[in-house]
Amino acid sequence: MALPLLSEPRRWTGHWWLPENPDHKVPGVLTYAPGDGLTLRMIGGWEYRNISTPAPDVTVVHEGLRSWPVVHGTAQNKRITLLDLQCVDAKVFSLRFDSGQPDQLDVIARTALIGLHLDSEDDAEFVSCSATIENLTAWSRESAIEHRVKLDQETDRLESGEIRYVPVGDPQKAKVGDVRANLNHLLTLPDFERTLGATTARIVERTSVEFSSTEPRPLREWLKMLSGMSDLMSLSTLTACTEITLHLWTPATPEAYPDDYPLRDRLHEVAVYERRVVTPDPDRKGADLRKFLLTLDDLPFPVLMPRWMEVNDKFSSAQSMILGLSYIAGGYLQSRVVTAIGAAESFHRALDVKPTMSEREFKELRKTLLEAVPRERKQWLADRIMRNEASLHERLVDLARRPGEFMVALVPDAEKWAKEATRARNGLAHDGRSESHTLEELYAVVEVTRAVVILNLLSQLGIPAKRMAKGLSEHPVLSTAARLGKAHFADENSAA
Repeated sequence: MALPLLSEPRRWTGHWWLPENPDHKVPGVLTYAPGDGLTLRMIGGWEYRNISTPAPDVTVVHEGLRSWPVVHGTAQNKRITLLDLQCVDAKVFSLRFDSGQPDQLDVIARTALIGLHLDSEDDAEFVSCSATIENLTAWSRESAIEHRVKLDQETDRLESGEIRYVPVGDPQKAKVGDVRANLNHLLTLPDFERTLGATTARIVERTSVEFSSTEPRPLREWLKMLSGMSDLMSLSTLTACTEITLHLWTPATPEAYPDDYPLRDRLHEVAVYERRVVTPDPDRKGADLRKFLLTLDDLPFPVLMPRWMEVNDKFSSAQSMILGLSYIAGGYLQSRVVTAIGAAESFHRALDVKPTMSEREFKELRKTLLEAVPRERKQWLADRIMRNEASLHERLVDLARRPGEFMVALVPDAEKWAKEATRARNGLAHDGRSESHTLEELYAVVEVTRAVVILNLLSQLGIPAKRMAKGLSEHPVLSTAARLGKAHFADENSAA
């Protein structure tokens, strides 16, 4: 049976209620649209207004509509939990407008869990999660499918051919703290589709990533792991990648079944639906292997996974900003400049590099400077020398050199790039404009800064300098950045 995809619309018709009032069940339809998320339309409903009773027999209706943390439901013989709901519309067709009971209530939800009733989003109920993610199958560099053809040596005509399944062995495994990570291969049975014009035979292979632990954990911890894997695919391809399928599992309940029931020890599956920043498109052509910056050919799964989870956590802000430039294409160039340079500064702060001046020397110098200025200027000066830390210019220069000597192909003159990037960021952030730069120069600042942060992320993962240098010369995004770096940030006195 094919797994339901997050790229496909879904619809559940059933009854819905608030957990604190399970006797008041309301009929309605829950819909999931990949680009719009989750909407629940009910025939009837419950109190949707923000009201208070400051005194007996006094009711005050405040502005805005209510929100709810949890709503339960049953549909298609499945228990459903909706999380983080907001009322968007309510209609009352009777004359009792003050009843608080609508005839139609429309709400949107952030998350739908199909398969259980969860009392709180913080409940530690899940022991495993799994997802298929765009480009994950190619990234894994393993395949259970082989194909062979035999051609006639004289005519080059096809004599025979076959496509066959060859087991890849045990799943690749890794340990991330007390969490286990597996890469699993999923294959469909051979399928034959006959149409009026042709017969098509096919077999489909997908790779999924699975995380599991012996101790139950709350929803957000599992979703963070899977989101991190999507970010790893985005970093590996420099394209926006997202989950195609998403599932959680709760512990088995053998006590609820007879001893001879064959499925009594099976975990309970829960499908997860959420609105995605990027709408999954599993049928779109995947990235060419030459356009991968990172695959499991570069680092084995047991080594890469714990490193990635550490890097993903340590540099989460910088990574989110830099990958956001891929997730949200286009946009105003000026905002992309601020985002890219903000990502670089955030990354360097997370490195926690020791300042060149000792804390003792800084305090003594600060004291001397404050004593030397007039009283009316002390506060002004104190605000400008509050912390002993590197300047933005110094941070950018360090990032441009940190991954290795090959970085000169991206930033020929680190000082010049850092100077122009700092001027552009300060002009836009403080004055709202950067009149000293053309649009082409701002574009170069964005692309080179983005590439600098990406290569520093790869360096933190332990990717060899030779592999990063190859990506810099071959990957379209990085090679374009290198061309812009050479055109705009080379030493004008050096030879061309």
